[in-house]
Amino acid sequence: MLSVMALLSLAVGARADEAATNMVTSEGPVPTIQAENMSFDQSSKLGNAEGHVVIHDKEVTLVADHVRYNKGSGEFWADGHVRINQAAQEWAAPSAYYNFATHTLKTDE
Repeated sequence: MLSVMALLSLAVGARADEAATNMVTSEGPVPTIQAENMSFDQSSKLGNAEGHVVIHDKEVTLVADHVRYNKGSGEFWADGHVRINQAAQEWAAPSAYYNFATHTLKTDE
């Protein structure tokens, strides 16, 4: 009986942790995408991520409020409080384009 209660409490605790973070994660070939809400069209390989978006691979981390992306080409268009970190450098802008495949960064500023 005690072990059933322990398992039940672990399961309930895990669900509470999931609900508290309310984050969606998309993993696969790099990069990894985390956000509060995500949608993805498998046929076009186009997606949207909203709310505390964090995208990272082994070299770069991109943080923004909203990101549209093409998983096939590695292109990401970020809007709202954008920060991109690579090695010891950080770029901040209201919006930015970043290609994780070519490591190309473009901003309006």
